[in-house]
Amino acid sequence: MFNLIRKDIVFNKKHILIVLFGCLAASIGLAFEEGNLGIFSFFMSFSVLFTYMVSGACQNDDKGSTTGFLRALPIRPAAIVSAKYVLAILTLLLAFGLSSGVNLFLPLFNLEPMILNSSTLLFLAGFALVYMGVFLFIFFRYGFSATRYTVIVLLAGILGTKRLVGQDIPLPPTLNQKFLSFWVMAISLTLFSLSWFLAGRKVHNDYTK
Repeated sequence: MFNLIRKDIVFNKKHILIVLFGCLAASIGLAFEEGNLGIFSFFMSFSVLFTYMVSGACQNDDKGSTTGFLRALPIRPAAIVSAKYVLAILTLLLAFGLSSGVNLFLPLFNLEPMILNSSTLLFLAGFALVYMGVFLFIFFRYGFSATRYTVIVLLAGILGTKRLVGQDIPLPPTLNQKFLSFWVMAISLTLFSLSWFLAGRKVHNDYTK
């Protein structure tokens, strides 16, 4: 599995390095705007990194002969699926690291750091997990061309996080933001795990035909 992950990263390493520096520069640019735009910094970094790391790897597998080549190797179908899901988790962690690491550079420009509280981080991680789960399930079930519609999930995540964190949606007194963020994260992890399981079963059935 780890060799498959390394294969996906090596094939796209040039693009990944370029977008890393691009996202860093863009995040610094966002810090010059009024207000704390840490949410948008994260979603920008996450969406761009996911596009080049995970989506790019899926596209390479779909358009080339990689899938057929992997079938000819003694690799378990579960490892092929798990490699993409683990790569997605690494992409999410890298996006968090990038959006947080930008704060190290902001004092050089006399700018305030873009700090996100724990509830906001859980909301962001939750919506990102749902998006990744939907994307990868659709990829393994229907092919790469069908994944274009998953951008709707990403846009909904951006809007939902902004409204929940900004308290634009009134919450009952017994349902505070921290409690809701834990529920969002728990549900998101469940959906991501279910997507992983169903994708693995789909690929296993395809390989055993």
